[in-house]
Amino acid sequence: MPKKSGAGKLRTSHAPTGDWARHIGAGPLSEWLTNWPNRVASLSRRQSRSQGRSQSRLAASPGNFGRPAGPIILAHTTCIRFLGLLSGNGMADSSLYDRLEVSLPGAWIDHADRDHAWNVRGPLSSAVDQFNDAVVACQFFEPITANDLKRDPSGDVSARRDPVRDRLRGICARAYVYALDATCSFVKILLEEPLSKPATTAACSAFLQRFQGVRLIRNSLAHVDERSQGMGSRGKKLPGPVLVIGGGFTGNRFGVTSGEGAYAEVEISEQFLACFRAALIEIIWSFDWIVIGNIRAKRP
Repeated sequence: MPKKSGAGKLRTSHAPTGDWARHIGAGPLSEWLTNWPNRVASLSRRQSRSQGRSQSRLAASPGNFGRPAGPIILAHTTCIRFLGLLSGNGMADSSLYDRLEVSLPGAWIDHADRDHAWNVRGPLSSAVDQFNDAVVACQFFEPITANDLKRDPSGDVSARRDPVRDRLRGICARAYVYALDATCSFVKILLEEPLSKPATTAACSAFLQRFQGVRLIRNSLAHVDERSQGMGSRGKKLPGPVLVIGGGFTGNRFGVTSGEGAYAEVEISEQFLACFRAALIEIIWSFDWIVIGNIRAKRP
């Protein structure tokens, strides 16, 4: 984690390893977070060498991703602040991830059509990565409890305001929904594969039917601008008088007004993820797997 040294300067430490690296999980976002100290240090060196140059020349310099330096600095600063919230007593342990992490049982899928085996392994791997990201989001999510409520002299109950915790709660909830929805999207790709076995088709269909509500929440989050104007799916007017825009919480449940006008919610909990995980594993084991040594994998 970054430490302050001197007059407010940031000193970066080595990239996280061990439990912290496992705790973050797998996937492009977690890989970026794991390597962020080295990226910050590299960026600082580039900025020092570029001092005195024009903004446009700096934006076009190698390694700056073709973007202005300002937004990049802001992105790294945001990352540092976010990771700072997760340090010390605020960091959840990795036990939830250890219990729920999913991995593919083998290196290859055993199928006579090698193109089909290749085409389905990619979406399966991506579905697993997205589910593991949802586990991490759940791990950092803090549900609203009685301690978050206060009663004023008139007897009315309202939530205590902690802007940072409130926003972090929303960030985790939205990341959770988007990761679960992405998992469902990859499962849909498997369902549409023409050479899939009946067992695979049945497992994918059952999965998508059971968790179809996640897509309703994701769609409203993605179209929050339309929902704020009272517009639902295909531009139809949503009924009032109350619309939940951007997401609301009831304990560990996160919900929104869907594009059809109904309230849709999902539980952010280990119990829900365990059910989601079990259904995903049924899909994974509907395929035959080969491990290193050309040995058929056996389901535990």
